[in-house]
Amino acid sequence: MELRRGRTFSDAEPGEVIDFLQGRKVESRATPPDMLFVVNDGSELRLRLLDGEVVEYPIREAFLFKLLKWFQFPTRSLGRFSIDTITSILNDHLLAIKGGEVTLRIEDGEVLSMTSNRYNEVADLEILDLLAPLGIRAVSRNDFFTRIYTEALVTVEPVPGDLCGLGVNVFNSETGFSALSVRHFILRYICANGAVRQFGSVHEDRIHYGHPGGAVREFLMTEIRKRKEEEEIIRGRLMESTKQPYDRVLPFAQKTLLGLIGRKRTHELLGGLPEKASSYDLANAVTHFAKSLDIGRRLRAEMLGGTLMVPGG
Repeated sequence: MELRRGRTFSDAEPGEVIDFLQGRKVESRATPPDMLFVVNDGSELRLRLLDGEVVEYPIREAFLFKLLKWFQFPTRSLGRFSIDTITSILNDHLLAIKGGEVTLRIEDGEVLSMTSNRYNEVADLEILDLLAPLGIRAVSRNDFFTRIYTEALVTVEPVPGDLCGLGVNVFNSETGFSALSVRHFILRYICANGAVRQFGSVHEDRIHYGHPGGAVREFLMTEIRKRKEEEEIIRGRLMESTKQPYDRVLPFAQKTLLGLIGRKRTHELLGGLPEKASSYDLANAVTHFAKSLDIGRRLRAEMLGGTLMVPGG
């Protein structure tokens, strides 16, 4: 089965991403879910919309995953099914959706995502515009999420000669896969490894449901201010991680890595560490390896790196 994907950006220049966002053709169509039907031609899935006329859109991977996520269907199981079975599963999901209309998001003629009528869209272009005064270093983006790196304006030196910059990552998902959120980003200048760290509660995220329009600026500025206030905590805990033996956090790191990159590569990564490595050393090994991964798994690895590099809640 062939699945279409939109353009992917990895650590791209902001202007390149902005040009893409401004140049794409995006359409939203509200429809009752019982007007939707998935069909296939033997190799590709298409969404048929019955709305006075019959319209078909090629289905992107993000739409497939979003529809399966609606009822928590395990996407890892898809490889066991034929395209006809997957088509039947998707149509069963569509028939089971209750609560009025859904909104299709169509990008350049391909159906990208589907959201409920309670969904509040937060556009990537709006966020990029709001963050421009802070300085945007890079942007990573695919059909599932967008990651915006601000400039790292504060430096800390956990180990003599090993300078790190502290900035933030802002995350968004126009397709509804994750909330709008602001996280610490730690950039190790000597090798350009990066780590992501979350502090506080997940309630600090801004989900895309049930909030008034026009609140994005206030939310972003508030969360960025909080991250600035936490920089001294980050600084202190970075120092702590250089003194903490890595074997204290090894079981947690190993479990996460096994699910992310598999047993063989986990063994190779951990086997390259010196005997008296610190938690900081382990974090740097993880974040260095992360640069070889796709942007989704890279984020997960760098979040693990942030937990190892900045211990504590």
